[in-house]
Amino acid sequence: MADTITKALVTAAGLGTRMRPLTLAVPKELLPLGSKPVLHRVLDELAAGGIEEGAIAVSPRNPAMRHYLESVPLPLRITFVYQLDSLGLGDAVRCGRQFVGEEPFLLALGDCLIDSPEPGGPIRRLRCAAQRCGHTCVLCEDVPRHLVELYGVLAPSEEPGELFRFADVVEKPPAERAPSSLVIAARYVLTNDIFHALEQTPLDHLGELPLAQAIGRMARSGVPCSAVRLLPEETRLDIGSFESYSQAFQLLAERDQRIK
Repeated sequence: MADTITKALVTAAGLGTRMRPLTLAVPKELLPLGSKPVLHRVLDELAAGGIEEGAIAVSPRNPAMRHYLESVPLPLRITFVYQLDSLGLGDAVRCGRQFVGEEPFLLALGDCLIDSPEPGGPIRRLRCAAQRCGHTCVLCEDVPRHLVELYGVLAPSEEPGELFRFADVVEKPPAERAPSSLVIAARYVLTNDIFHALEQTPLDHLGELPLAQAIGRMARSGVPCSAVRLLPEETRLDIGSFESYSQAFQLLAERDQRIK
């Protein structure tokens, strides 16, 4: 694996259906979190974690994202890749293949922020782990058992410490079938192996190409995959529902007010 992982692909082409009617007016990734939109804060996080260049996967039917990003100073160089159809995370990764080339890259979901006392700290740990291990690594967090059905759940193949191997990923299982309560936390370092795995992964019942299942396919076939745990003081801020968005907005708005 290369000495540095400096490119990131950021997903921002989702429809935001759980946030409607709000997202019919404003794309989910452009909703304000305190004094900045969600996506701008994600880019700040990536830059603080050592990422130098990003590609934003956007829908050609939604020019607002590009208009905003081309109108403000940003902390890293960006370009755009177009996801013509909303076919899920796996399709967004597939659309970014030309941008990432043959090197490992960081994938960040554009509707989630990883909040940390040390800005960019989780990203730096994830990049360092991937460089040290030489294979795919994901950021993960421990969630209450009743919430595992919202996420891709890891099946550890060893005692899950701060860095551990996993043998499978189960996408949104019911709590009683979940292999653990450790779930992927919206940040990944992926190697070129992911593209072959996506080619072998069928569309799900929604007609989407599921990234978690592709990673699980890699792990089950013997491709090494590891996870880096969030520290207790680090928090995933999910903007996927109005309830979680409201909590994230309040937290960051109050923090911005204190900084002023």
